[in-house]
Amino acid sequence: MNAQVIQNTIRFLALVFLQVTVFNNIAINGLFNPFVYVLFVLMLPSSTSHWVVVAMSFLIGLSVDVFLNTPGLHAGASAFMGYIRQFWLDILLKVENKSKVNAIATFDFSQFTVYASALIFMHHLWLFMAEWFRFGEIHLILLKVVLSTLLSCICVVVFRYLFQGKVYSND
Repeated sequence: MNAQVIQNTIRFLALVFLQVTVFNNIAINGLFNPFVYVLFVLMLPSSTSHWVVVAMSFLIGLSVDVFLNTPGLHAGASAFMGYIRQFWLDILLKVENKSKVNAIATFDFSQFTVYASALIFMHHLWLFMAEWFRFGEIHLILLKVVLSTLLSCICVVVFRYLFQGKVYSND
């Protein structure tokens, strides 16, 4: 078995475990909570096939859904995030003139933060719109999206740099 597959499997299991046992229990004022499992999608190698990214995104979202009893919410949001990831990478890589082979692993702090923030925002927007599905409370939904995105981004960036040299440098 390939070392990259083993690393991704460990990352998948660890992030689902952390999400359902630790981070799901962090809810500040009921308005926002961090979703660190999205780091799995963000850190998949940029050379990974688009359909594999979408499938893996769906699987990690579905795994979180099973444990949190949220039928399809996280799976749909994660699959959407996996789908738009390649388009966002293409935009960033054209701006940065980087090779697609190892782009994510070589992102500096600001590049990774821009990359992660946009995708996490889109994930959270999909998730909370599907969860609430009431346009009359759009201001509350947007507040929850923005606050959860900020908290998730902080956690994701910290995790990425905490483990970059050990676990996440596989791109």
